[in-house]
Amino acid sequence: MKIAFILCPIVLCTAATAQSTWYVDAAAAPPGVGSLAAPYSSIQYAIDQSTTVSGDTLLVADGTYVESLRFWGKSLALRSVNGAANTTIQGGINPHAAIRWVDGEGAGTLLEGFTVRDARNVSSPGGGFACSAGSGTVQDCVFIACGSTSAGGGGASVSSGASVRFENVVVRDCFSFVRGGGIDVDSSNAAVMSCVIENCSAAFSGSSGLGGGLNGHASVIEVDNTQVLGNLSDGVCGGFSASQCSVWIHGSRFVANIADARGAGIHLLDSAATIVECWIERNSTFFGGGGPIGHGLYSNRRDATQVRSTTFLQNGSAGAGLSQAAVVGATLERCTLARNFTNSFLDTAAARDCVLNNCVVWGNVPTANSLTACVVRYSDVEGGASGVGNIDFDPLFVDLAGDDLRLLPGSPCIDSGDPTSLPDADGTRADMGAFP
Repeated sequence: MKIAFILCPIVLCTAATAQSTWYVDAAAAPPGVGSLAAPYSSIQYAIDQSTTVSGDTLLVADGTYVESLRFWGKSLALRSVNGAANTTIQGGINPHAAIRWVDGEGAGTLLEGFTVRDARNVSSPGGGFACSAGSGTVQDCVFIACGSTSAGGGGASVSSGASVRFENVVVRDCFSFVRGGGIDVDSSNAAVMSCVIENCSAAFSGSSGLGGGLNGHASVIEVDNTQVLGNLSDGVCGGFSASQCSVWIHGSRFVANIADARGAGIHLLDSAATIVECWIERNSTFFGGGGPIGHGLYSNRRDATQVRSTTFLQNGSAGAGLSQAAVVGATLERCTLARNFTNSFLDTAAARDCVLNNCVVWGNVPTANSLTACVVRYSDVEGGASGVGNIDFDPLFVDLAGDDLRLLPGSPCIDSGDPTSLPDADGTRADMGAFP
């Protein structure tokens, strides 16, 4: 009896923790049993089965699945067989997102290899995907033409203490009438890694849209090797907007984003941010009678916004009213600001209320007002700037007109930076500009 009593719990525990793979195929005879020979015909039906438990994998065959999914607290790996190009979840109009992790799903939860399209959420956050108070990874997926008409996150929403990693995800042509047309992160953690957020919008909301591509509030957000391209807001920030956040951005591109007022590329409000090795180009503010400002980057906390080895190129305003600078309110180290512009020769083209060290400021229009209310050290500024170590010499870019801002041999910016700065990779004195 004692031996049987000891062995039974071991057998039961082994059964409870076993991991199973269940198969789904839209072309299968319904409902199926989840085997390879007789797969389930519906993804949600597969999730709902009592035999499907946390730790299991659902392997989904090619096809279009017209359904919305809720994981019901099960930490599952939902994978397609042949990737997003061959496997689609067709959303439709619903009072919820097309895919929901809203019941405490754990960190092992995975969505991999799906296209989610045409999902419209009319009453809650997230059009294509929503995670609330859960966690997991979204990988190798495409969200296209999804939207949220009453809350944030047209493509995806992360909220209420959730933690989600987006990796190799494309969010395109998605929208919100409120904020975060692509992705919205609210009181949560999110990592956006090797993603593309393109042609998304936070608009049609009475000039109050916020963060056309990506928006965060009271969150910790990491963005790495990501492209934020051609997004739109009819209020503040077309690209990435963050308020009361901790933000880290590395190796990412913010290009051709548009906003009505501030920070068309990146907008930071009461946030701490580090931006490293990024490319911020052709972001534009329009209209804004009170003044479009910070076309590439706007921050209201200069001391908490650290920008290193980053390029600001051709950012400007094409609208009416006061136009203030490609960058407003940041500490810039080893950055290049070139060919940025404003619509008035009375306004500032490159930077306002910034600290610049080891930077190059060249080819901005108007040249005479390229910097306003800035502290400048060891930098090459066209037209000159007061401060220790500054110069006013042609930096000898490889091709300024062609946007190749590397320095030619013999450039006066080489080995002319702050002698107390860390040396360049070759061990020599720091150069000026983003490209040592």
